[in-house]
Amino acid sequence: MFNWRSFLGGSPLKRELAWGAIGSFALYVASKSLMLITSMLLARLLGASGYGVYASVMASILLLGVPSTIGLPTLIIRLFASYRIQKKWAFMRGLLLWANFIILILTLTIGAIVVFVVQTFDTHFELMHGPILWWVVALLAISPLNTLRSAGLGGLSHVILGQLPESFIMPIIFLILVIIWYLIGINFTSVEAIALRVVATTISFLIGTYLFFQKIPKEVKQVRPQYQVRSWIKSMLPLFFLGGVYLINTQTDVLMLAFISGSKSAGIYQATVRGAELVTFSLTIITMVIQPILSRLYVSGDLSRLQKVITMSTRVILLFSIPTALIISIFAQSILSIAFGSEFTSGANCLIILSIAQAMNAGMGLSRAILNMTGHEKDAAKGMATGALVNILLNALFIPFWDITGAAIATGISIVICNLILTIKVQKNLGLVSHVIGKIS
Repeated sequence: MFNWRSFLGGSPLKRELAWGAIGSFALYVASKSLMLITSMLLARLLGASGYGVYASVMASILLLGVPSTIGLPTLIIRLFASYRIQKKWAFMRGLLLWANFIILILTLTIGAIVVFVVQTFDTHFELMHGPILWWVVALLAISPLNTLRSAGLGGLSHVILGQLPESFIMPIIFLILVIIWYLIGINFTSVEAIALRVVATTISFLIGTYLFFQKIPKEVKQVRPQYQVRSWIKSMLPLFFLGGVYLINTQTDVLMLAFISGSKSAGIYQATVRGAELVTFSLTIITMVIQPILSRLYVSGDLSRLQKVITMSTRVILLFSIPTALIISIFAQSILSIAFGSEFTSGANCLIILSIAQAMNAGMGLSRAILNMTGHEKDAAKGMATGALVNILLNALFIPFWDITGAAIATGISIVICNLILTIKVQKNLGLVSHVIGKIS
């Protein structure tokens, strides 16, 4: 039986993990509630087809944003935690300056390429026509820098503060703007929805920048920067690849549905994805809190405590994930009808399949974070790449026959295969057990 008293008290490490998880839980619940309410409102205002256009464009932005960050956020979380323990302030400052410079150059380049490609081959990019293109470019420029600020705060052990701009400030501003726009009575389309998302993201970026510079150690501000560019690039490239295949795994189904079956199917499917995300909310929270702790324990060589933290965290994750998956599976049709409208109830079977897959993900989902934070990002990238390839192939095979249900089956299978590979790699490389049946005593 899980010992809550032991979890909430005891050593400073346990307290950091416990209270970080509790704070992240509250923030994550608020964030997901806001985004779910906004998604419900957008689905009702735009309809399945309009919401499908919005969801497809946002998925495209996420995929296009991968080259902009090239794995730097994860690298910053890991190295900031390590540099802080070793008091390598000069390297921390150097990494910060170098990362911002690289992202700035890449975002400008990618934005220019997107504009050129869309305007040159406009008949192949109907979703990006008109003003949507420019809002997409604006979001591509802002989002990577916003993510970098959050990663920096997380690496400095300000995990909750790091999540605040993206997880709470942006969603609440976005929701308020959508409500105001609707109440004014002006025509509301997917273009307006994306434009309001850009405004909300910009405000959250400015606030996140302020918070980051308030919390960065004063030694970092005073020291002359030093650089380990070769070492950073060596670690960064697998993380870049890893981030890319992760987003392929999470966004491929929506984009392929939009391409093969149309925007209505993509809209209904995206609604079910939103519902299934509730199953892994505990996994997301624990992952955000545990990443700097994993790096710190591994650097210090304390593998025994590292195993205890992993096992304890996985059990907490499943404590919340399994009941959530059961409730969603039992009431899938009612949940979709109440939350999104009767037009979306055809996605009930899809929601059940994705919820079961996410429950299995919860039991093994820390493996990727463990590999990333212990310098085994190459193995993580290989496992994620296998999952992404399976996802693409199965979606291409199943969607023409079973539409959104086929996409859910394909995504569910790829999630399970990917997690099994990563779990095996953790045990092989580190001798650690990353699933729920691990050692804690």
